[in-house]
Amino acid sequence: MTAEAHWSVLKRHYLVMHNRPRVDFIIHLMETTLLSKFRNYYALLSAGVKMPRWWPAFKTEWRSLSERALNRNYNTSEQSWICSRPAFLNSRFMMCKHLINGKPIPEYRNLVRARHPPFLSFERREGRRYAELECLNDPEDISPSGGIPLLQENSIFPMPNATNMFLEAKSIRNELV
Repeated sequence: MTAEAHWSVLKRHYLVMHNRPRVDFIIHLMETTLLSKFRNYYALLSAGVKMPRWWPAFKTEWRSLSERALNRNYNTSEQSWICSRPAFLNSRFMMCKHLINGKPIPEYRNLVRARHPPFLSFERREGRRYAELECLNDPEDISPSGGIPLLQENSIFPMPNATNMFLEAKSIRNELV
């Protein structure tokens, strides 16, 4: 599903004038435009300048659930963040009024979402990696457009597997030429 979404963006935004582009042209577009865009977006998220698109919806749902009255008892576990209420399974963020129960909205940097229980946790863990933001204070990392920090390839942020794949494709392309 994610691959189709990325291809759709590439096709509609960058390949509008190209009916059947060659693979090396597509890889070039990914290297020059998409990867820098994703790196800059990740830098903004890591620096706290920008919040992800789902964060306002998360806060809205948290507020609405924390204001509701508790009428019945359901089997809940705050350690594994599970509730037996049917609305819990339909919730986009796996939340229920029985789990929230008047708690304040957590800070974004402390929120950890997972696919397996516990679905939400609210404290920093030792095993979790947090972005180191010291490299973003370097004057060489500032973009000319607005003073927003940019990510460099040699920064401490790990490059995703897709980036490694593109770099391998680039090296193979360079060997062929």
